[in-house]
Amino acid sequence: MSTYYASVKIGPRIQEILVSGPNEKAARAEAARRGIVVGMKKANNFVLGRRMSIADRTVFFQRLSSMVASKVSMSEALKVIHDSFSGVVREVAAILRQHIENGATLPEAMDLAGEKYFPETVRALVKTSSHGGDIAHSLREAARFELELAAVKKESGRGLWSASLGFLTGVGTLFGSTLYVGPMIMNSDLMKIGKASVDVSWVVTLSSALNWSLGIIVALLLTALMSLFIAKPIMPAVVDRVILKIPFYRDLVLAKQNYIVFFGLGILLNAGLRLEECLRLSRDNSPPGELREDMERARNAITKGSRTPWPYLMTTLHPTDKAALATAQDRSQTALTISELAIQYRNLYRQRISVFVPVAQVLAALFLSLAGVVLFGVAIVPMLQMTNGILAGM
Repeated sequence: MSTYYASVKIGPRIQEILVSGPNEKAARAEAARRGIVVGMKKANNFVLGRRMSIADRTVFFQRLSSMVASKVSMSEALKVIHDSFSGVVREVAAILRQHIENGATLPEAMDLAGEKYFPETVRALVKTSSHGGDIAHSLREAARFELELAAVKKESGRGLWSASLGFLTGVGTLFGSTLYVGPMIMNSDLMKIGKASVDVSWVVTLSSALNWSLGIIVALLLTALMSLFIAKPIMPAVVDRVILKIPFYRDLVLAKQNYIVFFGLGILLNAGLRLEECLRLSRDNSPPGELREDMERARNAITKGSRTPWPYLMTTLHPTDKAALATAQDRSQTALTISELAIQYRNLYRQRISVFVPVAQVLAALFLSLAGVVLFGVAIVPMLQMTNGILAGM
């Protein structure tokens, strides 16, 4: 989707408006709906075309929700935002207004605007929660959700990059020392002269142990990455079932996803929708995997009248969570329990990250230090031993 400035003659005046389309022809046709098009120019400067930040999106959602809650029409509210703001907020207001005036709903217009302005999780949340009929509430909840998710991501990323960099540096130093620096020094002409006095067997033993340890760690990391990025797209539910059997790792991988899904489900229940309808919408907006199948199993249990309470058919829930949901007396209690579960999963993810990151940093520092010892052992120690041997023989 590209953005264009269109000079359009509307009545006696020529106005410059912002339109979007897959190409200039489509954008021109869209501009022609407003009036006579007298010029088109692609918006390709620094401001237009950039991605929408969380801060911009939060302001946009808050201002739009306040006007819609005050019974301002969606088209008029977007026009006010377009006239009041500059930069990417102004651009996205124009694009959404264009699609809405063409008959799209706000969630549909957000889908058409695309990932550049609205991430998939935000679009899914607005689309799901808007079924309750209160679009202003949906926008406020989307803004709150994204701010909370951004805080979780910030916490998870803090220290993780430094740990990864330290670990990779240690791996590079270790392999470089044992596979290149050590052999190069030991096979040099200078070293052959005093080779009899050089003994670095302890370095060889240490480097071998470290290489095996690193090999195991790297193999585990590659297995985890392959399961998430190769196997899961092919067999999402099967991979999730395996992950659920691995303590700690399951919380790192699945807790954030559960938080997102249950957050949206709680909003739907609070909006007054029937439980089975909420489960269907949450299923449709959940990523492929065991949780999505859980939503379908729970919905089928309700619609078909299963003797087993629907929470007990959800394999991703902890037994205590199943009991809490099963004993909820009405929709309001169920909504409250679901919202508490969302907060619980968010906090669980934070706790796991707060443990994982320091451990990863310690391991990275340890391997980096040991790699430095190996480098000293293969580069400096042989030179010192050779020098001592030559001096002793004089």
